[in-house]
Amino acid sequence: MKKLINAKLQCLLVIHVEEIIRSQDVNIVARYLAAILEEETAYDIIDEIGRAKSMDDFMEGLRKAMRLSKKIQNEYIGVIPNSDNIKGVVALIGENEENLKFLTRYLASLAFAGWGIERMKKKKEGE
Repeated sequence: MKKLINAKLQCLLVIHVEEIIRSQDVNIVARYLAAILEEETAYDIIDEIGRAKSMDDFMEGLRKAMRLSKKIQNEYIGVIPNSDNIKGVVALIGENEENLKFLTRYLASLAFAGWGIERMKKKKEGE
C-alpha cells in the first residue's frame, strides 16, 4: 500500500510537457536567453543551462544569464524576465529530475532557435 501511494505521489510531481511548453514564464525566459545569445554571443551560458544536471547547476547558469540583463536592456523591449517569471520556471521543475532535464534542454533549444528576437529589438531613430 505504501509503495502504491509513493508511486502515485511521484506521478503527481511530474509536470506534463504541455504545461512547460505553454508556460508564459518559460517563454519569457527563453526569449531573454535568445536575446543574450544574439547580443552577447553567450553560448557558454546557454550550454550550461541546457546541460544542467541539478537545480544548482540550472540556477547558476540562470544567474550568469541574468547578469547580462543590463547590457541588453536598451536593445530590447519587454524581454528581460522579472522575479515572478524566474519563480514560475523554478516551480515547474519542482523536485523532479525529469522536469529539470526536459525544461533546461527546452529552454536552450528555444534560445538557439532565435525565437524571432528581431521583432523585439528596439528601433533606432531614423530606421
